[in-house]
Amino acid sequence: MRNLRGHLTEIRARLSPQKRVLLLMDFDGTLSPLADAPEKAHLPQNVQQMLLRLAFQPRVRVAILSGRSLGYLKAVFGARSFFYGGNHGLELEGPDFSFRHPGACALRSVIQNLVRQFRKPIKGVSGALLENKGLSLALHYRNVPRAHRPDFDALIETLKKDTAGLPVHWRPGNKVWELLPRVAWDKGRAAEALIQHLDHPFPVAVGDDKTDEDMFEALSRKGITIHVGGDGDSFAEFCLMCQSEVPRFLRFLEGALK
Repeated sequence: MRNLRGHLTEIRARLSPQKRVLLLMDFDGTLSPLADAPEKAHLPQNVQQMLLRLAFQPRVRVAILSGRSLGYLKAVFGARSFFYGGNHGLELEGPDFSFRHPGACALRSVIQNLVRQFRKPIKGVSGALLENKGLSLALHYRNVPRAHRPDFDALIETLKKDTAGLPVHWRPGNKVWELLPRVAWDKGRAAEALIQHLDHPFPVAVGDDKTDEDMFEALSRKGITIHVGGDGDSFAEFCLMCQSEVPRFLRFLEGALK
């Protein structure tokens, strides 16, 4: 990856001839600083205002693709002009567009049964948190004390064995393990669905987590992809060193896309 700050002239030149641009943004760790608990995350007001101004530009569309639920994203952002992708794109919604992955919807009851089964054992690990996202669930360990990490890791291994025969799969994230329905869908396919719906705008994708790698890989050489959080291994073409650089990039985009 190349550090984005040293290539703004190149990016401006690549954006200049594009008649339409789709800005695809992750939420936690990208637009919002990572929080100790999901309910403590917040969208900085200046970031929301910049996104709204970008969406107001005639050739720009804004999409929020996140592991959060669709309802959560709509409540936080509140912009009817945005496109939203909840549960890593298993549910998509925007102006004149709505999609729910049928396979994931068919497995909702499986996920909800597991939510009920996991509540008791997760309470046995200090600091661990179970998040019910409807079509998926997440087990957070950001607040698990170091002394109790072996307990959390052991619990995850047990739950993996208990769910081995079910149509679900586990994915690691940033201080979280997620359990999703086993369907052929991810952020990359969700991004491609939005691009097709919008008649193939030029994509600019920004994210920080492992699930964003599906989006970066799908959009490789098709647009501009940016990983937030250092210069480690990623399918993204560029990187921002930390989340606090994201607002600066959005300000750059405002000027570049006018």
